Amino acid sequence: LNSVGHIWRWGLKVDWPAVFKNTGAHQTDLPTYPFQHRPYWLSLSPRAADLGHPLLAALAEVPLTGTLVLTVHLDAGEQPWLADHRVFDQTVLPGTALVDLCIAAGDRAGYPVLDELVIQTQIPVPATLELVLDPPEADGRRAVTVHTRDGDGWTLHATGTLAPATLTPATGPAPTADPVLIDTWPPAGARSLPLDGLYPDLAERGLGYGPAFQGLTAAWRRAGTTYAEVELPGLVGDGFGLHPALLDACLHAAATGVEEALVPFAWSGVTLHTLGATRVRAVLDPVGKDATRLTVTDTTGALVLTVDSLRVRPARATRPGALYAVDWQPVTGDTTTSPTDSVHEAPPTSSPLEAACWALDLIRETEGSLVLVTRGAVATVPGEPAEPAMAAVWGLARSAQAEEPSRRITLVDLAPGTELPPALPAGEPQLAVRDDVLAPRLVRLPAVTSEPPVVNGTVLLTGGTGG
Repeated sequence: LNSVGHIWRWGLKVDWPAVFKNTGAHQTDLPTYPFQHRPYWLSLSPRAADLGHPLLAALAEVPLTGTLVLTVHLDAGEQPWLADHRVFDQTVLPGTALVDLCIAAGDRAGYPVLDELVIQTQIPVPATLELVLDPPEADGRRAVTVHTRDGDGWTLHATGTLAPATLTPATGPAPTADPVLIDTWPPAGARSLPLDGLYPDLAERGLGYGPAFQGLTAAWRRAGTTYAEVELPGLVGDGFGLHPALLDACLHAAATGVEEALVPFAWSGVTLHTLGATRVRAVLDPVGKDATRLTVTDTTGALVLTVDSLRVRPARATRPGALYAVDWQPVTGDTTTSPTDSVHEAPPTSSPLEAACWALDLIRETEGSLVLVTRGAVATVPGEPAEPAMAAVWGLARSAQAEEPSRRITLVDLAPGTELPPALPAGEPQLAVRDDVLAPRLVRLPAVTSEPPVVNGTVLLTGGTGG
């Protein structure tokens, strides 16, 4: 019977009456009711212990270093609300969940303030994250990184810093004033925003929010400031500092009247004041350039969460195995000042050879740290022109960076009419100064959907056919 079973599995026809002839086997009627598909086995959770957070699966401290490693398990089967956050038809972890996880990690280490969090790439669900909290630095902060494992390699999804409650935020624009709590709600003179059709409209733009994320119940706007009322659906779940679905819904009011599909990616100065809120009021106030300050309170006006600065960017469609490209993104963090004698600006020239020879001679003749300044050497956005001569300086200098990693060589490209900032982000070998200070990051290319080609006539296929 084992051999016959293999033959049947391979798709060959089996004469079953002949197989069972003279064996006493006979056909049995099936039950008249459908199978109920109810297993009796207990579902085992991957979490070995209750760590006080629904997504935390394990926590370990590296001996002698003080590094904390937190394992985060993302599974829509255990946390159904995760399936309600989709970007271009792909289930991804909301950025608000990373904010909650980083704050949870900081609480366990005595660093409750999320000083900065920059999300570089989306995290598809399901996934297992490794959140690494580095030892304290000289300024009293701790760096945090978020990775996932992809085969034999690691993918970096987010970087940030955590700080004790006693330190002031080191990044982001300084608040122009303390958050103003609203005595009357809704605020006097605020214009009510229509919410009918908001979520279908967001879905058309590529942001699919299921019931768990549709918590926005009312919104108003006055003088550029947006006010919102948000309530968490009762069956979403608890155990979070501030549930990611609730915090994400606080941002949806700002999407009214905006044509692009925008998602948050850079958070600065995030402080959680109250745990477990389920019904809140949110105030989104523009601050600085392209940034928003967020204040979340409960219905009595008591602070729940404050964010000094929040930045958004267009959502990108990604797919597993997609190609990668370089994307220039704003960079913040600790800064350093370079000695004046180590800064050298490339002389204007139209000859790539002359520019490359100048850079080569400079690198050979100098020792120690070196800052090479160019103008128009790189295109930070599609369509931005690049000067071939200045690009040659970058090409040669990047080779020197790879050959001498111990030597600090920094490339800085300036836009026309801009000056070199007095302080630059530390630890970045390549920078571009535009409206912001940018650094190159490797990101997945957007998924491209195209119609199949229309073919008329004979088509010749060469290669790839196995012949």
